[in-house]
Amino acid sequence: MLIERRTYTLQPGMLNDFWDAQRLREDRLQPILARLIGVFAPLSGMPESVVSLYRYDDFADWQTRLGGLYGDTRLSTYFGHVRSMIVRQENELLSPAGWSGVTPMWGNGNDWLPAHGEPIPASASRTVIVETTLTFRSGGVPRFWQAFAQHGLADAADIAVGLLGAFNTMVGPLNRVRFYTRAGSVDDWIVRQEALVRSAAWTTLMNEIAPFLLDITHVLLRPSRIADMSPMFLEP
Repeated sequence: MLIERRTYTLQPGMLNDFWDAQRLREDRLQPILARLIGVFAPLSGMPESVVSLYRYDDFADWQTRLGGLYGDTRLSTYFGHVRSMIVRQENELLSPAGWSGVTPMWGNGNDWLPAHGEPIPASASRTVIVETTLTFRSGGVPRFWQAFAQHGLADAADIAVGLLGAFNTMVGPLNRVRFYTRAGSVDDWIVRQEALVRSAAWTTLMNEIAPFLLDITHVLLRPSRIADMSPMFLEP
């Protein structure tokens, strides 16, 4: 299983134009939409941009599905219009973490896809997805997961509530772990985050990994208002 994190940094003020441009593609992006986890826009922590997460079988699946789109002349207008809005594109390839407690949807026997995954009964327009990134010194990722397991964080309610998945970077900026968590609102996430950082287990973990932890960042994301770009969510 391969997770792609694709980021388009847009020209300022172009986000709504990007969403509106989706009508130009009709249903011709289906090869990659079938592997889509979700498309999101940042509420904080990033420039105006679009972040997409995809789940592929492997690198060959990624190449076949994505590469096949560029030869489709019916998408020329769509690609031309969207690319004119993009000032920078970045890709990362991620793998699910090895601990089953932090991979409820992808990895360790779990494999959510739009075609057969159970949707989350939540409004995409009100849901907040939190991307928490821990960056380590070289060799720090396995040491982090070992400490994480030893202190029982994989089973901690403050971590488990709303958790979608945890991933290690394979291609792109290395020595990183990314957690994705769902919250009902920004205030909901703040309350949960404050409870987490006050917990004894989290404090102990932070003290233990401090020698090889470089930073922790949080980006708050809103799922796309385009229905087929937010397949995880179903309006209750």
